[in-house]
Amino acid sequence: MPNPVEYLLGNYMILDRDRQRQILRALADAYPDHVKTFLDWDHEKADYANLIYLEEHGLVNAGITRTLDGGYAFNGARVTAKGLDFLEDDGGLSAILGTVVVKLHSDTIRELLQQRIANSDLPHDKKFWLQDQIKRLSNEALSEIAKQLVHRGIEHIPDLYKWVRTFVPPVS
Repeated sequence: MPNPVEYLLGNYMILDRDRQRQILRALADAYPDHVKTFLDWDHEKADYANLIYLEEHGLVNAGITRTLDGGYAFNGARVTAKGLDFLEDDGGLSAILGTVVVKLHSDTIRELLQQRIANSDLPHDKKFWLQDQIKRLSNEALSEIAKQLVHRGIEHIPDLYKWVRTFVPPVS
């Protein structure tokens, strides 16, 4: 079975980012209703192609069905939550819900730091002093140290490649 877009348009495709945005805006303005009236009937095939494309990306329910004679019928399109979020400058709820929050208990941070200090090449007296200081730090100070360590780690992206490779199996 041929790709629906290719079937509609033959060997050429009429995907137009501006038209896709117009379609999304029209559907967003009518949300939560289905809309039939925004189509440009002079460019019906192009609008169908753009709707199908947007549907393939989960931004709309295109409302396009195949008829018995092999053609297509348009029953009205509707924007999805993903489509609404796409239109938002801040990414909408998808950005909020997709946020990864990592929480480390202060004791865990202290333990990680203590282990790293113990395994370091520092002289014994400096290790002892540093470990003692880590024990005395407030939770706020530990939080700031953790933030700084993350920033420093990000500065070593080439090392990140080697590290991630130890956890990701090779692609065959």
